[in-house]
Amino acid sequence: MAAPRSTVRRDLLHDIEARAQAKWEETKAFEEDAPAEGTWDGGKYLVTFPYPYMNGRLHLGHAFSLTKAEFSVAFHRMRGEKALFPFAFHCTGMPIQAAAHKLKNEFALYGSPLPNFPTSPPEAEKESKGGGGGKPKGKPQKVVAKTGGLMHQWDILRAMGLSPAEIVPFVDPVYWLEYFPPLGKTDLIRFGVGVDWRRSFITTDYNPYYDSFVRWQFAKLRAGGFVAFGKRPSIFSEADAQPCMDHDRDKGEGVAPQEYTAIKMRLLEPLPPVLAKFAGSQAPLETHPRRTLRPETMCGQTNAWILPEGEYGAFEARQPRSGRRILGVVYLCAARAARNMAFQDLFPEWGRPKQLATFFGRELLGAAVKAGRSAPLCPYERIHFLPLLTISMTKGTAIVTSVPSDSPDDYAAFMDMKNAKKREYYSGQAGAELRAEWIDPFEVVPVLQTPELGEVAAKFMCDKLGITSQKEVEKLKEAHDACYTAGFYKGVMTAGPFAGLPVQEAKLKTKAKMVADGEAITYLEPEGLVTPRSTPDVECVVALVDQWYLKYGEEEWAARVGEHLGGLECYNPAVHKAFRDALGWLGDWACSRSFGLGTRMPWDTQFLIESLSDSTIYMAYYTVAHLLQGSSMFGTDRATAPAAPRQCSEGFWDHVLLGKPYEPAAGEAPVPAAPLASMRREFEFWYPVDMRVSGKDLIPNHLTMSLYNHAAVWQDDPAKYPRSIFCNGHVQVDAEKMSKSKGNFIGLLQACEKWCADATRFACADAGDGILNANFDTTIADRSILSLTAELEWARAALAGSAKDASMRPAGAAATWLDAWFANEMNRLVLAVTEGFASMRFRDALKHAWYGMQEARDRYRSGCVESGLDAELTRRWVEWQALLMVPITPHWSEEVWSAVLGREGCAVRAAWPTPTAPIDAGVSAAGAYLFKVSSVIATAMANHEKKAAKAKGKGGKPADGGAAAPKPNQARLYVARKFPRWKERVLELLRGHFDADSGAVSEAVRAAISGCDEIKACNKGKQPMQFAAMMMEEAKLGGLSALALSMPFDEALVVEQNFSYLRTTLASVGFVGIHVYTEAHDSVPDAEMLASAAPGAPSVQLFHAE
Repeated sequence: MAAPRSTVRRDLLHDIEARAQAKWEETKAFEEDAPAEGTWDGGKYLVTFPYPYMNGRLHLGHAFSLTKAEFSVAFHRMRGEKALFPFAFHCTGMPIQAAAHKLKNEFALYGSPLPNFPTSPPEAEKESKGGGGGKPKGKPQKVVAKTGGLMHQWDILRAMGLSPAEIVPFVDPVYWLEYFPPLGKTDLIRFGVGVDWRRSFITTDYNPYYDSFVRWQFAKLRAGGFVAFGKRPSIFSEADAQPCMDHDRDKGEGVAPQEYTAIKMRLLEPLPPVLAKFAGSQAPLETHPRRTLRPETMCGQTNAWILPEGEYGAFEARQPRSGRRILGVVYLCAARAARNMAFQDLFPEWGRPKQLATFFGRELLGAAVKAGRSAPLCPYERIHFLPLLTISMTKGTAIVTSVPSDSPDDYAAFMDMKNAKKREYYSGQAGAELRAEWIDPFEVVPVLQTPELGEVAAKFMCDKLGITSQKEVEKLKEAHDACYTAGFYKGVMTAGPFAGLPVQEAKLKTKAKMVADGEAITYLEPEGLVTPRSTPDVECVVALVDQWYLKYGEEEWAARVGEHLGGLECYNPAVHKAFRDALGWLGDWACSRSFGLGTRMPWDTQFLIESLSDSTIYMAYYTVAHLLQGSSMFGTDRATAPAAPRQCSEGFWDHVLLGKPYEPAAGEAPVPAAPLASMRREFEFWYPVDMRVSGKDLIPNHLTMSLYNHAAVWQDDPAKYPRSIFCNGHVQVDAEKMSKSKGNFIGLLQACEKWCADATRFACADAGDGILNANFDTTIADRSILSLTAELEWARAALAGSAKDASMRPAGAAATWLDAWFANEMNRLVLAVTEGFASMRFRDALKHAWYGMQEARDRYRSGCVESGLDAELTRRWVEWQALLMVPITPHWSEEVWSAVLGREGCAVRAAWPTPTAPIDAGVSAAGAYLFKVSSVIATAMANHEKKAAKAKGKGGKPADGGAAAPKPNQARLYVARKFPRWKERVLELLRGHFDADSGAVSEAVRAAISGCDEIKACNKGKQPMQFAAMMMEEAKLGGLSALALSMPFDEALVVEQNFSYLRTTLASVGFVGIHVYTEAHDSVPDAEMLASAAPGAPSVQLFHAE
């Protein structure tokens, strides 16, 4: 059994963290107040992060995203700006209250505090192919991922480390608010986040100050005409009896209602036996709805499709009046569709579909429907039900219209039915005979024309792609996309009541006419699976409900947001596009609900404001939270508060946040002038938000809504809109999605304990910065523990003069060439790190601040084995690396700053390093050349050893039996100061054809080289073109400098001045000496080797000498 791994190094970092955090707390290192007006011109930087929902502890996903804000604000603080990172906790919505109620029910059913649950809780019922109920397939994946398969609330809390006795109080929703937010704060402090905790708060009316702020916000929205009331389609939770918004969902965040036109088509007698009980009745079976997204094509129907094994029902629908007579209506459709319809005022009783019969689709095959009612110009009065095996019972009504002229899927299936042999095959598949008279009399009916696909687009695409069967799914998808795109954007109707109109116009007019004439209904359902957190095994529906809603998408409002988007810094074109897309589709948004925690609608207190709607401009509340709430995130510390919650009226907030004259609340004492002025100053100084950091999943909702709300509340002051938004992808752990079911779910506290805060932050910085998924590599976290402690030990020993691998140069000793290179390289790296942090590319910043600085130090140390290190440069390196790493590893940097360097104050508030001189590109290039020479010699010696080993016989001796050649221990370096004239001419032409925008050489240069008389005169055959091709590739990597005619330094001199470095770095391969030869030498050992050299590319010749 392996011995347990030592934790000494990690424990050392834990001790360092404790000392640093105590120091920051004592010095209030992260607290920032607005300076008095006119006393500061150093700039400000306010960064915010979406407050996490507090129904549990924070995890690595939170940590990864918030490090983007943390790294950035730390950098700006060190750059001399007043930098502020406030943090709060979100408790609004249903999840906490639902969880509390669920736990209470579990205790009631199974006992408390140790409930006796069934040994094997039943899985969520699996949906059969023919099913249509509201339950998804199996256990929802998101629940499994988050809970590891634990479906009882008690189990979930136990998995968080709570004892049975500690769980009991969680039956009270308020207890969740009091328990988890303080733990969130503790965990973030442990993580070393530089937050001004005075400004922290929780949401809901439990915090009366924040509650007053949200009520003010909605009063402003209503006064501006941005809020309205009425029946609107919303994703709806039947269990909760209210709309289920994004933050209330267990699955389906971002899913919106999908609208269909459900076509009414009367089922004709004789009715199928399964529906015989409706025969002869004056009203019962008048219509059935068939869903379509293309109502304008209904005049081209040839049949209707149904899934043979699908389970359908006959449902009593709402009874419209015709004169004095009431007509009974029965809809035939899937149960899932009927459930949605019941919530859309289409059935007699809201939310309760009355099912009159149940049948399988095969029992309707061949039944006739009246086509003429929904398509007056359709040539067929009667069409029939035919089987389609690809119908989904969870999409629309599961009864599909067939327009084979325009739909490739319909065309392929329709032609299969026309083929007698295939019809016989599908009869067997359907379990019922398919008769020729149901299909043979019907032909494809053209309905629209496009320039490229003609009048029968479906046939054109099927013929083009060689589609001969409805089973060719991939090809049919390609054909469908081509037909839909061409038809919608370029098509013109050739049939139907709007023949001659473009399809885009005809679609809307046809739908309006059919609905007005009673030939169709508007039907909605979720465009994807949505389940609520409260009952994750029950699918949500789309319901028409009375509600307050925000009028997102309103033309003038959206235009204002769109104008701001034009100048919004998003750091990534993909993020900017995502915002544009969200602005294009985001429409009316239900902002009220009846159940949960939150703030009451100010003018209609029966409703609560939903959780996405109370979290759009709360960044403004950060600016004054510390002055209102005192020391309590709950707003309960009234001893130091300058105003009671009841004094925080609309007039109060109008003054503080909008600058209007202060009007006290009626019947209340006014807020004192001094604190009122302080709050106004805090807001004016800190706002707007300089950067908002978030995961990319919030772009379609929270982030876009935030822009909308800023444009509403501060519509006359665009300077208050957010200045930039940075979005990142989700974080994976070791290239796998993080989830409890996979065993790789990592809580924030767990990460800090396992690796320490700085090692976790190091791995977060390394994980990636783009909009694609990032990867938290646990190997990086492990290795960084060793790296951080080892570097701390080296810095301490080096500055004390006791490092084993380095000694300090005596005072007054001559400087070396490597001193100049090392100083120049540190300056270059500072600029590279600065650029990385400024552009939010933290992996690049880490690369230069840690790995780049270490590589520079290692090279300098290797070259100074004989001369010793320069003490001033070494100390500068230790200090600069500590400071450059402050945003990422602040605890480690604090230890280096105080304990190793002996500096006063806090590293987190120290000044960012400034280069001591302009970057000398020649010195940088010379350094790169020197290290390249070392690598070339080492590679040459390694290759020589491989060849020598291969040449030996089985006995380890040369194959010819002679004595083994001694191992090379020296090298001749042949250096060329310039190219041969023909190469110079090629390079001149390449430079003349270099395109700075593309970073490449134009292909036109090939003709120029071929036609150059000077190059032809050299008689080099194919060599000029081969050389040009090689250098063109070099230019793609190195730019124009790769095409230089000479080096900006003396190659031979650089090598000669750094023999010590080369001897040290090549000692491991037996290298003891080097000899440099140039054109200046009267004679050289090998003239051909010198001739093969080029500027920047010396030739190497190995040999042995005693």
